[in-house]
Amino acid sequence: MANEIKQTAKGLSTKDNFKKNYRYLGVFQPDKNTKSDNMTIIFQVKQLKDFKDLASAKTGLESVINTFAKEDSAAEAIEYIVEKNSNIIANIVLPLPNSLSESLSHGWQTTTGLQAKAGKTLSGLMEGFTGVDPNVAIGQAANLTGTRAPIVDPSYFQQYSGTEPRKFSFSWELVIQTKAEAQTIFEIIQKFKQYSSPEILLSNAVLTAPNYWEILIGNKLLDTSMNIQRSVITQVDVDYAASGLMDMYFDGTPKYLKLTIGFAEVRAITRRDFAKVAVTGAK
Repeated sequence: MANEIKQTAKGLSTKDNFKKNYRYLGVFQPDKNTKSDNMTIIFQVKQLKDFKDLASAKTGLESVINTFAKEDSAAEAIEYIVEKNSNIIANIVLPLPNSLSESLSHGWQTTTGLQAKAGKTLSGLMEGFTGVDPNVAIGQAANLTGTRAPIVDPSYFQQYSGTEPRKFSFSWELVIQTKAEAQTIFEIIQKFKQYSSPEILLSNAVLTAPNYWEILIGNKLLDTSMNIQRSVITQVDVDYAASGLMDMYFDGTPKYLKLTIGFAEVRAITRRDFAKVAVTGAK
């Protein structure tokens, strides 16, 4: 399938540019040759292989043991194992979005130093012996003498508490002009919703985790700079009245859609992940 998806990005709205830049779009099976260029993004839907026999299970276990022995960290070993034991379910190709954002959050907490903790402990001991809170006594004395009450320096500092997995948001404003475009757009939306949802097993008693995703950006500068690792979909938002009103063709097909997909990496990224990738722009 090579249907085109019209988007309203500035400078790319003419018919000629539309045909030139968005000719590789749609949902493709993994056994097909998925084409793309520097104006597209490939979203690969992946899942772990099923070890259906003893021999394949043994091979998988040996791979796990050998990988942990070779890799520098457990996280890198796990990533390698998952990649080697995964199948591509489908490739979804879309143009570069109208809006693309990345969020990297580090946790820091303001806390007091040892000096403040020691002062608080000493104050508690004095109150226990005398029955008088020393802070109250110092404050009352300061009021009587007209001076400012001294306090123990709290020695505030920022203590690192961890890093969250990065979050990404992709948003497209899509304009439907033909039935073929409508079919392609709605198939893409359906696949995003399908593969981001869990499956039900054992008579509705168990939910399996949704598929995970690899994101390949055709623009090499963006691809290496963002360096998106294995991710999951956290939200799929579809606005069927993106123009501000429910504008449709006679057959009921919406004319304008806004599709927003939220992703999050499965693990927190580290300094090592950035250091081992060189930012490379297009030649």
